[in-house]
Amino acid sequence: MKMNKKIFLICTVLLLSLSLSAQDISSIMNKYGKVENVELVKINNIMLTMARAVADKESKQVLKKITGIKVLSADSTANVKGLISDIDNVTTRQNYEKLVEVREKGEKVNIYFKELGKNKTELLVVNSEKSGEVNLILISGNITPEEFEKLNNKDKNNK
Repeated sequence: MKMNKKIFLICTVLLLSLSLSAQDISSIMNKYGKVENVELVKINNIMLTMARAVADKESKQVLKKITGIKVLSADSTANVKGLISDIDNVTTRQNYEKLVEVREKGEKVNIYFKELGKNKTELLVVNSEKSGEVNLILISGNITPEEFEKLNNKDKNNK
């Protein structure tokens, strides 16, 4: 009887670890997107095609490489501690490269990058504020950190 309990316990732990490792940034955003006081916006390839139509030549080249964008915003009444914990766990466990970390006046911004395979990358921007608000931006496609920086600098120059 004790042997059956041990086997059951080992199987349970293995299944639990498999289900946890299957969790990725996109699934976390979908999970929290269903919570009250959390907004989730998904921008698919059709909308990106429309954006390319009005973009300048350099931006079009980068936008062609993006297949999707997700934006999640959670205010302090949502379970933001759980969200931040889940994000930290996934970025650590799945070896996301932290490109930038900025801390200023109660605000923290981290930018992560991950190559998922041939011609597939993710860029994740995590912004958390002292007020408890959290914003995530997930950009999927085949975009490099340098190309993202080009878009970001172009946006700053247009202001």
